[in-house]
Amino acid sequence: MTKRPNNGKYYKRKDRMKDMASKFTEDDLREIGEYIAARYPVLKSGGVYSGYGDIKIDLYERMVRVEEELKHQRELILNVMKMMDKRFEDLRNDMNRRFSMLMWFIGIGFTLFTTIITGVFVLLR
Repeated sequence: MTKRPNNGKYYKRKDRMKDMASKFTEDDLREIGEYIAARYPVLKSGGVYSGYGDIKIDLYERMVRVEEELKHQRELILNVMKMMDKRFEDLRNDMNRRFSMLMWFIGIGFTLFTTIITGVFVLLR
């Protein structure tokens, strides 16, 4: 409870709101109603927004933009995958080349080793 400024009596908040509302004239209330209806069309239409078509078009445009962006992302991903495939193929070819060289060196080394051992056994006999 608060003290009333004019006569010092205590009254409840509800009574204070009644007093404040009774000070508005019909023109004031109509003007407030028009202002609120202009600012919040949902309240005027009873919960159904009259600009629903605008929202629907805006959502459709957003969906189209998202689909285009997804298509672009898909193309980028495919390009990256092609580049990765090429890189793996290059690495595989490089490893095959190195493995072939290693096999040749092992073969040549084994041949030289057996030739030297055979020569030593022939000379020692």
